[in-house]
Amino acid sequence: MKYYLAILLSLTLWTTNTASANWTANVGYHNPSGSLIGINFMYLNQDFATELGIGWLQVSSEKDSSSDQEEEESLFLGLSGDLNMKYFLTSGSIRPYGQVGFAMNFSGQLGEQNEASGNVDGAFVGAGILAGKPSFYAYTSVNTRNVENYFYQFGVGTDI
Repeated sequence: MKYYLAILLSLTLWTTNTASANWTANVGYHNPSGSLIGINFMYLNQDFATELGIGWLQVSSEKDSSSDQEEEESLFLGLSGDLNMKYFLTSGSIRPYGQVGFAMNFSGQLGEQNEASGNVDGAFVGAGILAGKPSFYAYTSVNTRNVENYFYQFGVGTDI
């Protein structure tokens, strides 16, 4: 998994530095993977796209007055999303692509017990079609984490 992550991040840096591109934002169903609806930022160029999505965010605060001591406050922050790379097979306004990515989540708590955790998992591969231009586009894809577990993604986006 470490090698997979290193390769994906290296490709991300290489593709974002070697070609002119457009930043876009999109709203997607099951994009990022593991979420129902998510917000994604995609760096789009001729052959590659790198996409970072946020699918779940939770912020909460609690007061614990069950102890005999002072009232304790705690703050929790949780975030989940994914990072993926797309390789476009053609150019033009309808572009089939292959993609590879992984899901990740992070959480932290401040208060009586300070905790932080992070997890990178849920590697997936898939294929899809992006239609339109960076000013407005739609996409759909089918992806798998293993042979028995498929999920679909679709959404719309625009340049920012």
